[in-house]
Amino acid sequence: MCRNGCAGLPRYALALTVGLLALPGAASAQPHDLSGLCLDAGQAGCMPRYLPFDGLSIDFCEETCTLGNPVTVRGLAARLYDMTCLADYPDPPGGRVLILRQSGPDGRARLWFIDQAESREIVPCPRG
Repeated sequence: MCRNGCAGLPRYALALTVGLLALPGAASAQPHDLSGLCLDAGQAGCMPRYLPFDGLSIDFCEETCTLGNPVTVRGLAARLYDMTCLADYPDPPGGRVLILRQSGPDGRARLWFIDQAESREIVPCPRG
């Protein structure tokens, strides 16, 4: 593992690169690890704006959710996951989530977390 930014690259850039390389089209067929990346919730609410991933798990306000059973989506740089959530109340949310890699208009690679309700960008977790 690199220390001090890997020859000038900030650590967050390395985390985003590792996450992007693990998506379809890369050599690995294993589920990717999203550690070091955060789901950008847009604004703080019951949780901070940036929600960190721990591998393929993420904590929301009242749920801890894990992505499993990945299926590569043909024709897209994407994987479809089953999202299973645990909560202190009955019938927590779950469903399907698409993790999609796209190139933006500026040519920058971006990751998206897409479920039945919304699309949120996955970004390097802010420092501090």
